[in-house]
Amino acid sequence: MNNVCLSHNCIKCCLNTRMLLTNSDIKKISELGFKNFFRVNKFGVKLLRNYDGKCTFHNGKICKIYDSRPIGCRLYPAVFTESKNKVVLDDHCPYREEFVLDSSISKRVLRLLNELNYNQRK
Repeated sequence: MNNVCLSHNCIKCCLNTRMLLTNSDIKKISELGFKNFFRVNKFGVKLLRNYDGKCTFHNGKICKIYDSRPIGCRLYPAVFTESKNKVVLDDHCPYREEFVLDSSISKRVLRLLNELNYNQRK
């Protein structure tokens, strides 16, 4: 989904991120040789850590783990909004009009949400 981001050199979603991590995300990133420095637990939720105002894996130009980035990063700007109770394109994304939100992406976001809710109960 993020080829639009690359074409515009946009990193807005990597700044002050609150990206949730699944256990699969953590395992995949750890297998790259990164240990727990990349995540933080807040209110019982696992999140990507920010360093100097951006995702710890972003150096200001590129994502150091782009091919292995978390599923939430891959799906962005598709997000679930509780107020509308549906998947939408995030209003904070400056290029959201260039993305296509189809049913398969919506289903992937909902599966992610279910996985995250399940993992939080564990």
